[in-house]
Amino acid sequence: DVAVAEGAQPPYFATVDMGGHQYRVYTAAMPGGSDAGLVRASRATDADDGTLRDAALLLAALTVGAAGITYGAARLTAGRILRPIAELTATAEHITKTRDLTARRFTGPNGAGTSDEVGRLSSSFGSMLAALHDSVTAQRQLVADASHELRTPLTSLTTNLDLLEDGAGLADPQAPGLVRAAREQAGELDQLITDLLDLARYHESAPHRETVRLDLLTGQAVHRLGQRGPHAVIEAELSPCLVHVDPAAVDHAVGNLIDNAVKWSPPGAAVGVVVEDGRVVVSDRGPGIPDEDLPHIFERFYRAPDARGMPGAGLGLAIVGSVAQANEGTVEVRTGPAGSAFTLAFPSLENAGD
Repeated sequence: DVAVAEGAQPPYFATVDMGGHQYRVYTAAMPGGSDAGLVRASRATDADDGTLRDAALLLAALTVGAAGITYGAARLTAGRILRPIAELTATAEHITKTRDLTARRFTGPNGAGTSDEVGRLSSSFGSMLAALHDSVTAQRQLVADASHELRTPLTSLTTNLDLLEDGAGLADPQAPGLVRAAREQAGELDQLITDLLDLARYHESAPHRETVRLDLLTGQAVHRLGQRGPHAVIEAELSPCLVHVDPAAVDHAVGNLIDNAVKWSPPGAAVGVVVEDGRVVVSDRGPGIPDEDLPHIFERFYRAPDARGMPGAGLGLAIVGSVAQANEGTVEVRTGPAGSAFTLAFPSLENAGD
């Protein structure tokens, strides 16, 4: 203490036991430069125990509270995130049980319409269901329409065979006519089945595309149809052009357009076929298409009242529309009292050389 008072030693701490209690004592020289004085302060060593205990209890309470808040927020966030997924799961299970593709149960806050991952998943799931529903509906409609169209030639074919069986058979004078009629009806059935298969293939499967000369492709169809019907007059103007399409499908579509134009043109009237810049324009000299029939001419099995007495099942133009759609093309029609012109267009790559 003397050394501290004289400044020979620095201040110091010491622990002192007084009356059974521990004290922490601090000893320093008297301020002011005096060499004969000391300052000594003491504090019980357990004086802060209560404060520390209160602080520990407060810290524990804050920790528990923070953990509870974090848990609740996590539950709430997880619920908001997982609820649309649960709705998607419920929708999938409902569709599996009921085969109802119109079910739409994902309408939560993170459901379809938002930009997050769950929202995009819900939107994609809804688009998939809509596309699947349209496909199934189209298949059912195709089966129903095909069943109706197949029934007529089958009935006629069966009737002719029954007449051959019930009568004098092939010795009957009418037998050759019945056989010809049966063959024609069998041919109609074969053509109808072929058209149905082609229509399904062009509509559902991805086409095998390659770069081809549209003018040469159209020229082959013109030559083929000219040989099939010698009475048909076809005037062709074919300018070289390149397109990237399914050759077999486009050949089928162009053939259907030319065949349709020949069917509707008066005897001896010329059918025009023009190819340029990736477009095939087929024009006839028929009576034109009535306004009420125009929106439906590319539908399957649709036949205008004036066409119901002609051969065919109403699939030719439907195939043209499917081929155009499958090959990223378009098909349009201009019609009037002097005839109709169908334009089948594809993206032109470049002008072909000689």
